[in-house]
Amino acid sequence: RNARQDYIALFGHEPPAVLIHVAFAVLSQQKLVLDQAWQFHPNAPASASVMTEPFVLEGRTSNVVAEISTTLEQNWGYFTLTLVDEETEASRTFGREVAYYFGRDSDGSWTEGTPWDRAWLPSVPAGRYVLIVEPEGPQPFNYRIRLTRDVPRPVFVWLAIGALILPPLVFWWRQFRFEARRWEES
Repeated sequence: RNARQDYIALFGHEPPAVLIHVAFAVLSQQKLVLDQAWQFHPNAPASASVMTEPFVLEGRTSNVVAEISTTLEQNWGYFTLTLVDEETEASRTFGREVAYYFGRDSDGSWTEGTPWDRAWLPSVPAGRYVLIVEPEGPQPFNYRIRLTRDVPRPVFVWLAIGALILPPLVFWWRQFRFEARRWEES
């Protein structure tokens, strides 16, 4: 018996995890619903909070991915974002920190953080929404917010692939150890 046969004997079938992910990727909307840019100045109250024009999330209840990209260098910014359903007034508030530092020392070049971040909001129903953005930071910077509707998460397919690979690796290791012990005795 090989590792594949052992896996099938153990679980009874081969789950098509990659095929399921591909199906979700093909069937998902992956629709860009908001793409706006602003400037933040810490001493200007008018730039401290912005509200977008209303936008529509169509289709079934699904996730929304919020991407924040900035011009930050050697600095940080914090964003409080609130997604508000205009009809029900239900809201989802979440925060993201963006920090990006770089330099050079005796060990060579180094970087810490990135000038962008991403957040996944699960199970957002269809409707008409606005986004309220409240940035904070010690220095001025430009930033851009993009919201994309119904995006498949690749993390689940990688977890499934890891779960599928683990049993054959265990079986292979056990067979390798058995053969090694067998050859030691001969």
